Amino acid sequence: MIQTYKISNNLKNFSLLNSNTLSWVHGFSFLKSLTVLLNKKNIIITKKNLNIVSNSFFLNLELFFLTSKLSVLRKKLSFLKSFKNNNIFNTFIFKQFKILRINSIFLNFSIINFKIKKQEVFFFFNKLKKSGLFLFSRRFSFFLDFIKVLSLFSNSQISAKIFLVFLQKIFKNLTKKNHNQFLSFLKTCFVLLVVRFKKTNSIKGIKLLINGKLKGKPRSSSTLILVGNISTQTLDSKIDFSKIHVYTVYGVFGLKLWVSY
Repeated sequence: MIQTYKISNNLKNFSLLNSNTLSWVHGFSFLKSLTVLLNKKNIIITKKNLNIVSNSFFLNLELFFLTSKLSVLRKKLSFLKSFKNNNIFNTFIFKQFKILRINSIFLNFSIINFKIKKQEVFFFFNKLKKSGLFLFSRRFSFFLDFIKVLSLFSNSQISAKIFLVFLQKIFKNLTKKNHNQFLSFLKTCFVLLVVRFKKTNSIKGIKLLINGKLKGKPRSSSTLILVGNISTQTLDSKIDFSKIHVYTVYGVFGLKLWVSY
């Protein structure tokens, strides 16, 4: 779905875009602001591609709608119309013309929710519902979102970075008493990802390293979860790596994730 915004009047100081470095700085600033705006609307960007040609921005986005927004998506005829009727989004876009000093923005949206396979969602839900419903108490909709992300992750539809973002949201609201249950839950998820799809060789191994004051201990420690095989170099296998920080009432935790394909 493509949305195009243009401005007919030429803006001043177009010469600033002659510098490629400055153009990319403005482009990434625009992309960062757009990411924050969509996150407030419970929409997560899973993939993004930015191209700058002359005085035009070409942006391709792949979006994941959280469960709370699915009902809104069904009521609309299309995702494109929902953005046309969104005054906040349109106001934000037209402000960018003055900031970026450009005359056109081309936005191409695709919804990754349509790539979710129902059979895999049912499989993960049946395997994880006992431990997951207790861990996600009062957050059943988020548990469903995590199951869908797990299904997309098993088919390499999303990167390790997006998967780690969801782990961050889970870990952020945990109490120190639930840390052990969280680690056990992740161990089960990783086993399902590696063993369940062993025939297709999509995921060969997953390794997660958590640093911080786990279980409320006075000193920080490291906990490693390893399922499958993780190669030490990338010549014979593809390895996706990502890291993130989690800020909680118990301190700052560091999460590092390695995925071998």
